[in-house]
Amino acid sequence: MTDKPTDYAAIIRATETKIPLIPEWLKTGSTIYSSEYGIGKITAILGKRLIVDFL
Repeated sequence: MTDKPTDYAAIIRATETKIPLIPEWLKTGSTIYSSEYGIGKITAILGKRLIVDFL
């Protein structure tokens, strides 16, 4: 977590952004790997942003 306050306006703007097609493997509930953060689970997709819960 960070000490920065949540930018709710950015969250609203992200939900309004449309992307043409999301790959089949990139969906809510999928497990992903980041070389920096390790294994995580996609909890939401907001426009072009992924919300991931890293284990």
